[in-house]
Amino acid sequence: MTGIHHCDNVEGLEQVASNSIPMTLTSPPYDDLRDYGGHSWDFEAVAAHLYRVTKPGGVVCWQVQDVITKKGFRTGTSFRQVVHLMTLGFRLWETIVCETRDYRLSCQRRYCPTHQFVFVLSKGRPMTVNVLKDRPNKYAGRVVADRHRRGRDGRLVYGHTPQPIADFGKRGTIWSYPGGRKAVDPEARQHMAPMSEALARDLIYSFSAPLDVVLDPFGGVGTTAKMSLLTRRNWLSFEVHGEYVKLALARLRRAKRSLWTT
Repeated sequence: MTGIHHCDNVEGLEQVASNSIPMTLTSPPYDDLRDYGGHSWDFEAVAAHLYRVTKPGGVVCWQVQDVITKKGFRTGTSFRQVVHLMTLGFRLWETIVCETRDYRLSCQRRYCPTHQFVFVLSKGRPMTVNVLKDRPNKYAGRVVADRHRRGRDGRLVYGHTPQPIADFGKRGTIWSYPGGRKAVDPEARQHMAPMSEALARDLIYSFSAPLDVVLDPFGGVGTTAKMSLLTRRNWLSFEVHGEYVKLALARLRRAKRSLWTT
């Protein structure tokens, strides 16, 4: 079962076999910040199905943020969600802070909101982790001195051959991108809050293997599906809002044409 499906995500997830999905990448609506066609969703039902369909060693990348309530305080919904997912049996493997560079001042008494969280939850120890190494090393090329440690009897118990420091080291847990509305595709810009393509690509590379199925129960305008296509993964998306489904399918057709012409 792959492709983009126009349906409620709980109804769609009910059709997915248990222990079959190696990776989920999704960004659910943030509280009631935006109205996505007037549709509601059942967090607890989605969470239960995600645990059921995730295969042992699979991961769920859950991108979320809290809104500010009318009383002026943040809701904490994102943290409640991740705690609930952990009570179902998921383990919290990583917390990535996604910094966006296109923001506006929203309140004179607050710092500018420039981030979302990506909680990486796993069903057991993750079976696929490809740590991205794109942080320039300050001392690239320098050879590390040979080090030895000898036991009390004088024999060498540890040592290594001198190696030059690589040009790039692994990145940290703060990832910085332009916002999703900077997307090139005109279809993506018709969504109120599209996921960053670069973020989706990097998460897919980090926690899945080629030909894996990447699930998105909040398919939106198809960012997860598009980046799965471009990284040689399969995709399975559910989206209840018909207009977004049309945009996602058009976006995929555009992406496929770009592959055929390269």
